[in-house]
Amino acid sequence: MTTTTWVQEKFKNDARYVTVHTDEVLTDRAKYAAALVERWALVAAVPDGEDSAGRAKLRLPTPDELVLRANEIVEALFNDFKQREWIIQGPLRGDDAD
Repeated sequence: MTTTTWVQEKFKNDARYVTVHTDEVLTDRAKYAAALVERWALVAAVPDGEDSAGRAKLRLPTPDELVLRANEIVEALFNDFKQREWIIQGPLRGDDAD
């Protein structure tokens, strides 16, 4: 992913603006998965056997386990949204607009 920034002179009201452009954009599914990973990365624990006193041990999930879980949840979430018809087609902009 490449990000380019530049200062635009006298764009509106003779003010300077910083413009940021990236050459790749995340889909909504990717954004939801990233949000889940952000929330769980340091707090979600998975069982990891028992200690010598018989108490349950927990461990943080591996990065691969965390990503897989987040992606599975997002996929289930969007499938449910589709069944409920909670995903609608928005209007188009630019050349594709009627």
